[in-house]
Amino acid sequence: MNSNNLSWKSIYSSWRYFVQEECYESFENLAFKQIQIKAQLNPKLDVGTGIIDWWPSNEVELRIQNLNDRGISGAKWNTIKGFKRTAEILWDNKENKEQQALIWILAGLNEIMHHLPEEWRGDPYRFIREVRLNIMQELKERNMEYWNSSIKRFLPVTVDKFLKLYSTPMNIYNLMNIVAIDNIFSKNSWTLVNVSREEDFV
Repeated sequence: MNSNNLSWKSIYSSWRYFVQEECYESFENLAFKQIQIKAQLNPKLDVGTGIIDWWPSNEVELRIQNLNDRGISGAKWNTIKGFKRTAEILWDNKENKEQQALIWILAGLNEIMHHLPEEWRGDPYRFIREVRLNIMQELKERNMEYWNSSIKRFLPVTVDKFLKLYSTPMNIYNLMNIVAIDNIFSKNSWTLVNVSREEDFV
C-alpha cells in the first residue's frame, strides 16, 4: 500500500466519484428539517431551542405532534449519544461540503472498525485503519471537533448487517464505495432535525 494514495485528496476524490456518479447527491445537499414547536402553557414543559438530533423518518410527524401536545414530556425517546453527536458535528459543518465529507467518511469507517467481519482481519484491517488515521489527521489540522473515545455507535443503521455482502476492501475506491452505501442507508431512513420553539422565529 502506497501512503501517497491514502492522502485526504485521494480519499475525497473517490468519495466525490460515488457522490456524483452513483447519485448520492444528498450527501452534498445536507438538509436539516427545521421543526418549530408550540410554546406550552406551563413554561416548564417548553422544548429547548436549537436542538440538533436525528430521528427515524417514519416517526418525525409523530414526534412533532407529541412535542406540540405535551411539550418536553412528550419526548419519550432517547437518541443514542453517538447518533446525536454525528448530527451535531454535521450541523457545525453545514456550510462546508468537504468537511461534511470528512464526517460522513469517518463515521462510516468508525462503524466498520467496530463491526469488522472476521475475514477482514489482517491486511484489510490495517488498510482501513491507515485510511482512518489519515482522516483523523485531516480533522485535527482543520481544528474540527469529533466524537469522544467512549462512543461506539456513529450512524443509525448498523453496518454489521451489510458488511459481509461486500468484497474485502483493499483500495480506496472499494472502501469509499462501501462507506457511501452504508451511510446512505442511515441518511435515507433517518432525518436530521433542528428543533426550536415557534416564538424563537417571531
